[in-house]
Amino acid sequence: MKGNVDALVLAGQWDAAMRANPGLTPERLVETLQKWIYDLIRRKFALTPRYLDSLGKAQEAIAKAAALPRLLRAQGDLLKIRATARHPLNPQLFLEDLAYRYTAAVAGGRP
Repeated sequence: MKGNVDALVLAGQWDAAMRANPGLTPERLVETLQKWIYDLIRRKFALTPRYLDSLGKAQEAIAKAAALPRLLRAQGDLLKIRATARHPLNPQLFLEDLAYRYTAAVAGGRP
């Protein structure tokens, strides 16, 4: 979940994790990303994370570098994506799109 990872590399890592762990479905991945982004948004407001507090230092660094409008946009995108996560037409493109949206959300700099 580091903020400086290439989207295609991240998609490949997620694909490998899903193949190794059948319980990690596209739906669960989207749900986890929603929680992660939500916690990053909370950190932007100096609030305690709700879901993944055990990842404190890494989460703080990513939240600090990420622009709030990008995080909010990603959260909205994830709500839409979750509707198609159960049956993506092309699983690889689904993961790549998801990874691209995540990396765009946590990229440093202005939105």
